[in-house]
Amino acid sequence: MMLARARAARPLVDFDSGVNSVRALGRFLRGRDHSGLSVGPGSRALAAAVSRLPTRARRGAFSAMGAAQGVPLQMARAISADDMSDWAIAQYDHGPYAVVMVGAASGAAVHLAAALRAPYLPQTLLASVRELELHPDDPAGAMNALAPTTRMLAERNPEVSVYHMHDPAQDRPMVEGMAYFRFKRHALGRTFERFLEERLAPEGTVIALECTRTWRSRAVGERAYFQFGCLGGLS
Repeated sequence: MMLARARAARPLVDFDSGVNSVRALGRFLRGRDHSGLSVGPGSRALAAAVSRLPTRARRGAFSAMGAAQGVPLQMARAISADDMSDWAIAQYDHGPYAVVMVGAASGAAVHLAAALRAPYLPQTLLASVRELELHPDDPAGAMNALAPTTRMLAERNPEVSVYHMHDPAQDRPMVEGMAYFRFKRHALGRTFERFLEERLAPEGTVIALECTRTWRSRAVGERAYFQFGCLGGLS
């Protein structure tokens, strides 16, 4: 189990909403705070110091951090949705819980879950690979270059759809050194099913969170997609 969690933690993106929802609730339920995305110090002084850096230096730092987050492209085959689910449930204790939330990430839902002392099982988690050859302003090139990787990840993880996300506006410094792959579950999977069987109290409640927002995307294979832009969209 420890090895599985270590494998999952490396490709997971620290600033992903699903990752942070799980981390925040897991820490809260153990009586701990959630600062600095739980991977760094929550320091106003440090934030102010970084903000005073020249634009080029800040941009370079973001790009370097993005590249460092991803696994090498040739190791993408090892990214496993099951390992990610193992990582998620490892953030919570054994319960039992009267309420469990399952589904799309939502900031409001995290606050409700905290009030109910309910763990959250994410429908989607974001992984990344290191990719230094693509240009942010060439989405077609990015789609074509990584379509085989997107298809491979979908084939190796049959309970999810895989979205290669490319946003040259909001994520520009990051996509200069990495590529995002969002794993979106269309089945609970054995790990989450076992969590509900073992840790949901008898006659407990499951709250399902559904997101109806649509995204601009193009199929590149079975359960494999290229997504251009994120929240707010791009022309």
